[in-house]
Amino acid sequence: MKIYLTKRFVFKNLQYRIFALLVLIISVLGVNYWQSFDNSIYGSLLVRLQPEPEPIFQNRDLSKYDFGGEVAGCFNYSSKECESEVEQARKFILNHWKNKKRGYVILLYSGTHGRVRHVFIEPNKNGQWQVTLNNEVADFDRDFNKNISQIYATKVKRKFVNKKLYPLNNNDSMLVFLDSDGEEIYLF
Repeated sequence: MKIYLTKRFVFKNLQYRIFALLVLIISVLGVNYWQSFDNSIYGSLLVRLQPEPEPIFQNRDLSKYDFGGEVAGCFNYSSKECESEVEQARKFILNHWKNKKRGYVILLYSGTHGRVRHVFIEPNKNGQWQVTLNNEVADFDRDFNKNISQIYATKVKRKFVNKKLYPLNNNDSMLVFLDSDGEEIYLF
């Protein structure tokens, strides 16, 4: 009687075991089948995270620079608070330029392309003072790559501006950055 009960128990459990094994095999085959498609409908979302690009800081020791802060979102509309932030950044840049002190300011622009301009007041390799403007543009149309360009100003000064040409500027003047040929390369 003992042998009969053991065989019955083994065969009864064998059916469940075979069923579980079939479910497992079908599941594995189903997953492999669906993962074999290259079509983007069945694919997964690919997100690329890019590290901070090195060309912005270029091995600068930022502890030697005074930080003038970030000016964000004040370039598309006019308000007293925004204009105050912009004017503080202008004064910081001009004072550091005149006093030949290292300084660093970040200008954030809003829009479809994320633009960030890093402004460094610093001596060049020859010891002559310059303003390095690193322009960083995140190109969302082309895989989120960041395009970085540099321009160098050898002179910074105030420039009185026409309110009709610059209606969002509440001040009478802006900073103009000149290259070594005396040409305007940037107006802030």
